[in-house]
Amino acid sequence: MSRLTYLMSTKFGMFTHLEAIKKYIFLSQGDFMDLLMESLAPYLDRPADSQYRHTLTSQLEHAIRHSNAQYDDPEVLRRLDARMLEWSSGETGWDCFTLEYKVSPPCDVIITTWANVQYLKVFNMLLRIKRVEFSLTTTWRRCTTGSRSVLGAVNDKLGRDWKRARCVIAEMVHFINQLQYYILFEVIESNWKTLQTAMREPDASLDDLIDAHTRYLNNITTK
Repeated sequence: MSRLTYLMSTKFGMFTHLEAIKKYIFLSQGDFMDLLMESLAPYLDRPADSQYRHTLTSQLEHAIRHSNAQYDDPEVLRRLDARMLEWSSGETGWDCFTLEYKVSPPCDVIITTWANVQYLKVFNMLLRIKRVEFSLTTTWRRCTTGSRSVLGAVNDKLGRDWKRARCVIAEMVHFINQLQYYILFEVIESNWKTLQTAMREPDASLDDLIDAHTRYLNNITTK
């Protein structure tokens, strides 16, 4: 490991920040994001112009306290923020919500403004997929509950259609789970390992670190 890489890693926490971005912006910290989605859903269903920053940050803190994220480095958690992007008329909170990880100098030489835009793009896509999964899971629970109560009285008339609907939902849940697996493991995780190897090369220069991180993001966003 070069002197530069050593300093960026130990003194400035570069690898800690990159791993935190992977966990929270790329949604690798599953239990945290599940809790955040569940607590924010009633608010994000509302119009974008009715969202309040203090509501977002309080629900973010709630998700941190009640998930494994609570055991993370306090310095990492301090940099994590929830906010709304610029919104247009007719949009809901889901269309504008984002998580942000704030990086300070000198790490911003590698995690540049351009890099933050790429992270934002990936987060927005993953959030949409996560929202579909959340909706399907909620619908599945309702179907399961309904089959035990309401359907009992009309099973002879609706039983076949109800079963077909549950099969379709199950197939959709399976597809979303497979899609998430592909993105998180086949795309993000494989490129993450490549990034770690490249950034720990002996005598790696600052340009080498920047190039490795740029390739990492380009490979993720183009797959």
